[in-house]
Amino acid sequence: MESFIYVQDNIDYCKAGLKLYKQLFPPLWVLKVVSKRKKMKILKFKTNISTQEQIALITPILDQVEGISKWDIDPDSNDNILSVSGENLNPQKVENVIQKAGFKVEVLRILGIAGESL
Repeated sequence: MESFIYVQDNIDYCKAGLKLYKQLFPPLWVLKVVSKRKKMKILKFKTNISTQEQIALITPILDQVEGISKWDIDPDSNDNILSVSGENLNPQKVENVIQKAGFKVEVLRILGIAGESL
């Protein structure tokens, strides 16, 4: 009976030590997620993209731009706002791609850290 209590005490001690270790040293994937979020940006552009046909035309173009993870156009807003989210985004590159497609575009703002929503 004493050996069972001794083993149980050791297990409890190990569990407490593991819990403390996890608090002091988070898993590497947690550190990677935090560092990736710091690189994310949201770019907002004023455009003249106002119809579903124009959105369909620009869709394959924006989907191929390196660094864009998510984008959305609000054709119901007065300025037809294009929101682009991603890592290491270059606003000039996004502007050039949209202008080459034949649309007007103007940077409105750049936000430093992006979440899932635009």
